[in-house]
Amino acid sequence: MSTLIAFERLLEETRPETLILVSDDSRFLDASQGPTLWHATGDAAWRNIDSAPRAQLAVIDAEASIPNAEAALITGRLRDVYADRVVVAGPVNESRALNRQVLMSLGFHQIGHSEDASGDRHWYQFDIDNYKVTPDWLNPRHWANPELWDKYRW
Repeated sequence: MSTLIAFERLLEETRPETLILVSDDSRFLDASQGPTLWHATGDAAWRNIDSAPRAQLAVIDAEASIPNAEAALITGRLRDVYADRVVVAGPVNESRALNRQVLMSLGFHQIGHSEDASGDRHWYQFDIDNYKVTPDWLNPRHWANPELWDKYRW
């Protein structure tokens, strides 16, 4: 599946009302005409990020011309402040700034892959709703149990 088709499927599945797109590829921009859009090219994204609205979905094209020093900052800012869900179309070349190691350290997990003419691209997602599974010990039955107050001396 091509990267553009994967992007279109993502939009079809999530149906966001608002979208943030960081990409230099005009095909992504053309495919995302439905939702309200805030768009920035890679080199201008960090300068303009504070003008971005809150969005349901943010998509970052890791092949965009994002400066290496700003790539993780932009991704983290979108994740923490501006979007409910952030998806990164990973780079073909692992030496790019938004490679697998950086994205995993930011809490992203791989959700799929696509193919470009230049190679295979992995897609990563951060969604706060399913970021972490609640552990079993973190529930009321393991904490102050009133039914045990008279049975044990702590």
